[in-house]
Amino acid sequence: MARNPVSISKRPTLKKGELRYYVRFWNENTGKYSNARSVLSIVQELGLNEKEYPPTSRTGALLIGQELLKRGGALSKKMTLSLLTIALQCGTGIRRPTFKAVSPGGSA
Repeated sequence: MARNPVSISKRPTLKKGELRYYVRFWNENTGKYSNARSVLSIVQELGLNEKEYPPTSRTGALLIGQELLKRGGALSKKMTLSLLTIALQCGTGIRRPTFKAVSPGGSA
């Protein structure tokens, strides 16, 4: 079954009566939609003009999602930088942080 490459939803914010649009992208490999991303964050990330790509309307959210797909995908800069940082740490021998499991009682 063919899916839309971009799915639009709106969610309420903490301010009463205010809504924000989110987009999700269809992943052919997993057969699922990606996690939702705020169209406002995508506009800021891509440096889009808010007059041409209004993040406050459903049509604007769809245009923003299609523009992100056209520019190469749904990965955020934060994710790319963190993956790059991990790859560099692994390749250069820098010690990676270790995590210790702690039980609910507080002892290890």
